[in-house]
Amino acid sequence: MRQAYNVGNAHRAADSDPYYANVVLLLHCDGADGSTTFADSSGSAHTVTANGVAVDTTDKQFGTGSALLNGGTDRLQISDSTDFDVGLSAEPWTFECWLNLANTSGTNFLFSRGGGVSGWNSVSGWMYVFYLSGPTIYLQYWNGSTFVTGSAASGMSAGTWYYVGLVSDGASIKCYIDGSLKWTISSATIAKPSGTNLIAVGGAANAHSALSFQGQMDEIRLTKGVARDVTSVPTAAFPDS
Repeated sequence: MRQAYNVGNAHRAADSDPYYANVVLLLHCDGADGSTTFADSSGSAHTVTANGVAVDTTDKQFGTGSALLNGGTDRLQISDSTDFDVGLSAEPWTFECWLNLANTSGTNFLFSRGGGVSGWNSVSGWMYVFYLSGPTIYLQYWNGSTFVTGSAASGMSAGTWYYVGLVSDGASIKCYIDGSLKWTISSATIAKPSGTNLIAVGGAANAHSALSFQGQMDEIRLTKGVARDVTSVPTAAFPDS
């Protein structure tokens, strides 16, 4: 199993992040084996509720652990917050994480925000969904009248750690895996559905179906106001300052 960027599995963060003030979610997924506590190390300090998710200390990219998800409705749930209002204007943003797939079949949600209904094609339903379906990586989002989709073959295999980056410069959205561009969406405008919009990492925001990630996730970060350069693969954990 590839551990090319796992330097002794130590939580050796970079010295500092010049964009740390823009980070609204930062999950190192560290802790004791089996722990269900996932601290948000960003300045927002969101409360994260583990639904079927636990820390796994046997396989991780950096630090002492990773988040282990077994599919079904497993997810890390976060309450409604404007921190996750991305794409409403020309403001740039970046979502990053490390993934280790248990298998490459089925649907694996990585990051989603949505309302309390199960239907996709509804302004009161989903805002955005970033996911894998079999060997293909997708982003789908509501632009106010229809769903916009970006997709391409991911090239991912089971049992290997990958660095995934989703970057918007306010005009387009691009998806990268291990620094390589997979697809580009020329429009970056995302519309916010009405009502409460829950947020989920590794699963469906409203948990309406069994679409959760199967495998491990590590070093999960959302940055607002910055289109980060994700063409270089990190060699250490994301910094806390």
